[in-house]
Amino acid sequence: RHSEQALAWNGTGIQGPAGPKGDTGAVGPQGPKGDTGAVGPQGPKGDTGPQGPSGVDALAGQACQDGDYVSGFDDSGTIICKPLNPPQACPAGAVLDFQVVSHSDGLFEAWPGGTQTITAAPGCSVTVQRPEGEIDLVGGTVGTTSWKILSWTGTDKTPTGTVLTPNCGSFLALAESTVDDFPTCSSAAVPALGIGDVSTDVFRVTIPA
Repeated sequence: RHSEQALAWNGTGIQGPAGPKGDTGAVGPQGPKGDTGAVGPQGPKGDTGPQGPSGVDALAGQACQDGDYVSGFDDSGTIICKPLNPPQACPAGAVLDFQVVSHSDGLFEAWPGGTQTITAAPGCSVTVQRPEGEIDLVGGTVGTTSWKILSWTGTDKTPTGTVLTPNCGSFLALAESTVDDFPTCSSAAVPALGIGDVSTDVFRVTIPA
C-alpha cells in the first residue's frame, strides 16, 4: 500500500542560483572634511652644510677714502663709508639779522608775528618766528609770541639768537628790558598828528664756526 502525503502549496521552495551582478551605482557627493590629524614626530637632523667663506677675507681690500669712516655694511658685505666731517653749507660764524616792524591796530602799536627765512648761502638758511603782540607788554607776555629760531639747514651746529634793543617810535616811548625774547617799549600808543613813528626790532642769529 502506497503511503500518501499531503502537499503544502504555501511552502518555500529551494533557493535558486544567484543572478548576474548589477551595474555600479553613481558616485555619491563628497563627505565633509575630517579632522586634522596629530602632528607627527620631528624628523632626524639633517647633515651640516659646508662652511661659509671667511668674513675677514670678504673685507680684505676694502677701505674708505681719506676723511671718511666705516659706518656699516650693506647686504653684500661691502663697507659703507661716510665723511668724518660732512661739508657745511653755512659760512662759519655767519650773522643774520631778522627785522620786525610794528603795525597799528587803530589804538596801539603791535608786533605782527609771522615767520621769516634768510638764506645765507646756497643750502644754508635759517627760519625764525617773529614777535606778535602789543609792543608795551601791558598784562605781561600772556597771549604774545616771542622771537624764536624754528629751523635751519646747512650746518650741524645749533644757531644762537640775540634780541637787540628795540627802536621805539611811539611818542615819548622808551625801550625797556627784553622779557622772554619779546622786545618791549614803554608805550604802544599809535603815533598821532605826525608825532612818533613805527617801532622796529632786530633778532640777530649767529651760526657757530
